[in-house]
Amino acid sequence: MTRPAIKDWAFQDVLGSAELDEQIGEAMTEVYKGLLVFMFDGGGAAIPVGTLLEIPLLHADLTITSTTIKGMDPSSDFTSDWGITVDLLYPPSAESLPADSDTICSASPPVLAGVDRYDQNTSLTGWTTALVEGRSLAAKVDANTGHTKVALAVKTNRTSE
Repeated sequence: MTRPAIKDWAFQDVLGSAELDEQIGEAMTEVYKGLLVFMFDGGGAAIPVGTLLEIPLLHADLTITSTTIKGMDPSSDFTSDWGITVDLLYPPSAESLPADSDTICSASPPVLAGVDRYDQNTSLTGWTTALVEGRSLAAKVDANTGHTKVALAVKTNRTSE
């Protein structure tokens, strides 16, 4: 497995950005002052299972406080049989590639099911929530039936500068 290219837009507000929306078919990652945003975009087609995005944790140690997953597909495209599951992976070192065994989500990864366009998890029961500067956090599509564009926001608090 090779690491995906990471487009560096650090510390820019990307939610709703027209420039971001124009990046068809390109998956990007963002860091915004305690908010890590993974943007999956299938370029009009369903996001492929196995799509992996990775954010290097360059600025501080962090603690995850919540996740929010949002379907950004056009409203007319949503159907009741759509669903997507995104796992969060935290490799054991900066040199390690993310692997399925590196999951931090316990049994409750971020999921959208049916016509749901939005889901938030603030309990994070059983999750590994401490993230160390110098490593990375990755998001991987484990299952998808239909979604073409999805954002996953991971809210964090800094535990060091």
